[in-house]
Amino acid sequence: MAECDALCGDDGLRVLLADQSPLYREGVKLALNCSGTGCVEVSHFDAIAAELTEAGQIDLLVLDSRLPGFASLSHLKQLLDGVEIPVLLTTDRTHDQGFNDVMSAGVRGVVSKTVGLETLSHAIGSLLKGHYWFQGPRFNDQCKPPNSLALKSLSQKELAVLNLLKDGLSNRQISIELDACESTVKRRVSTLYRKTDIRNRARLALAARALPTASLEQLRVAIKFDA
Repeated sequence: MAECDALCGDDGLRVLLADQSPLYREGVKLALNCSGTGCVEVSHFDAIAAELTEAGQIDLLVLDSRLPGFASLSHLKQLLDGVEIPVLLTTDRTHDQGFNDVMSAGVRGVVSKTVGLETLSHAIGSLLKGHYWFQGPRFNDQCKPPNSLALKSLSQKELAVLNLLKDGLSNRQISIELDACESTVKRRVSTLYRKTDIRNRARLALAARALPTASLEQLRVAIKFDA
């Protein structure tokens, strides 16, 4: 294990960087420095569990898809059982897992190892803010925005929920923001699934974030009318 010299910006954010390549780790550290974030490094999957226990607060796991000891997504899901930590999966190949498999394992972002420093920094920053980042046509095809007809069919209250859901808030957090019962929020989320024909929360959040600027403004304005 090695710890980066530049530690965590003002918010004390820390990333667990699990990658077999020292050269790639150096590149990720440059991206982390750009965002004012520090990291802890490991080069084998088996070392991740120990670092999650010993390193204190870890806000993000950046995981090499070819990391030694990393056998499958189910292996990752088992490792993170009971641990609330988002995962950014870095890969040098077209991902051969389905979207739902990736999401259920705790992965909130997938990025190619061939992207530039700026893109990698954006991906890391996005996950640290509670958002998602999926790169590549396989995922993009599954994250298309709800069509305009579906969006027009949503009530102001449903639009208000969608606006907060796209930022990664849980039903409980949304209920607090909107001063509504959690059961009411849950019911509205179910309605959103039905009206947009998107049955997965993460996909719905990604789709909402991909909406045109005018539609995003429509979501923001809806908050004012939700009572």
